[in-house]
Amino acid sequence: MQERLYFFAVVPPEPLYSEVRAMKEEIRDLFGCSWALRSPAHITLYMPFRMNESEEAQLVASIRRFAAPFERFRLYIDGFDCFRPRVLFLHVEPSGALQGLQASLCAYLKEAHGIHDRRMERPFHPHMTLAHRDVSPAQFEEMWAYYKDKPFSASFEVKGFYLLKHEHKQWKEHVFFPFSGGN
Repeated sequence: MQERLYFFAVVPPEPLYSEVRAMKEEIRDLFGCSWALRSPAHITLYMPFRMNESEEAQLVASIRRFAAPFERFRLYIDGFDCFRPRVLFLHVEPSGALQGLQASLCAYLKEAHGIHDRRMERPFHPHMTLAHRDVSPAQFEEMWAYYKDKPFSASFEVKGFYLLKHEHKQWKEHVFFPFSGGN
């Protein structure tokens, strides 16, 4: 069986899902940067990792049990922010529930599945990426000047998270893990 790329993320519901897609399309049209269109709107919980596809069913069953006890929570998006010199994103307001979910998932993946990436030991900085890999420093400065003071706010209820799978040069929402705690 072949190895595939996967990652875990919170994916916002409509209408925010489509609003973020429209922002990425605007960036493509205005600045020629389209790499971010290869993935849906999301907040990464665990960055991409390789796994043999034959192990997927076992991982999915395990993560279903892991996710079930969590309670739903609300996230707030407030404006634009960046990681210089090439990443533009929507700012996610700090959330103890999101921080706890991300930390628990990282620990669980390491303990139960041996999935561990040292990059995940860095502080968690939740965000929704709008442009990244194909942004030159000059494009970034122009893009940041355009977006930095633009108002944008949204909120949504997090009812679970996704396992995304890389297929045909795109990231697809593959499996949803719903929260049932407190319901």
